[in-house]
Amino acid sequence: MTDSVPSATQAGDVLAALARIEGKLERIESAVERAEALAAASHEMAATVTDTIDGIIDRLGQHGIDVDARGHIVAKVAERLTSPAALAVVSEFLDNVDKIQHLLDSGVFSHGAVDMVGRAACAIGKLDPARTTPVGPFGALRAMRDPDSKRALGVLVEFARAFGSGQKGTCS
Repeated sequence: MTDSVPSATQAGDVLAALARIEGKLERIESAVERAEALAAASHEMAATVTDTIDGIIDRLGQHGIDVDARGHIVAKVAERLTSPAALAVVSEFLDNVDKIQHLLDSGVFSHGAVDMVGRAACAIGKLDPARTTPVGPFGALRAMRDPDSKRALGVLVEFARAFGSGQKGTCS
């Protein structure tokens, strides 16, 4: 068995390779140290965020707000709003936004209009269709002795005038 002595060139190549390896190890050590520092800081940051959120939830609870219950409600709302049926309604709404704007501009949501529709809805809710009877012309004339019927007829006549005027193309 013969021992061969490396040449100076081979020894130089080995030393150069070892120097390169040592440089890479230093960079790896530096990266690991930064990662360890980041991991330690992230634990502290996570603890701080958790404490902050816990504090907010506690304060909300002191005001009677159940964050967990509201979170469940928000999740249900998100689920319903993203359902195919809800998205179809939104799509239909967006397809008709100009018509909806026209309706909003018409005054249908003015205080007087909303109040009138509310009162009409209340009256409809009080009706019992099974107890209504047909009324002829003379029955309608007799009903005009009742002040409430007179008021209702006055509203209907005013509506007829306004509606007729609107048929000319004006809504004022």
